[in-house]
Amino acid sequence: MAKKSYLPLISSLYFNYIFQGMAAIILSQNMDSLKVYWQASMTQITLVMSAIGLGRALVLYFSGYFSDRFGRKKTVMIALISYAIFFIGLLASRHFLLAIFFALFGGISNAFLDSCCLMPLLLALALS
Repeated sequence: MAKKSYLPLISSLYFNYIFQGMAAIILSQNMDSLKVYWQASMTQITLVMSAIGLGRALVLYFSGYFSDRFGRKKTVMIALISYAIFFIGLLASRHFLLAIFFALFGGISNAFLDSCCLMPLLLALALS
């Protein structure tokens, strides 16, 4: 019996985690530009970055329940929609308070991706 290749699954799940890293990198490397764009202090820019963690903490328990109850596909779709809101919202924000609101969606995306991708990734790694 041929062994099933889990490489495409593993690759796609790791690709999801690239999005999580992109958000932190984009914000941290562009702090000076965002400071001018949002007319904010460095502390306020840091608040926007920390709102990602807050959004994740607020939604993490619910996202696990949602993933178990409604399935991983719907959970991934919510995560991708939340990331779209996050990235587009940050670009459209003209004030740091609005950016904080959209950064919460980045945290929501992190929570939903963690709840639906971590277990299949670990299982696929164990089976390969």
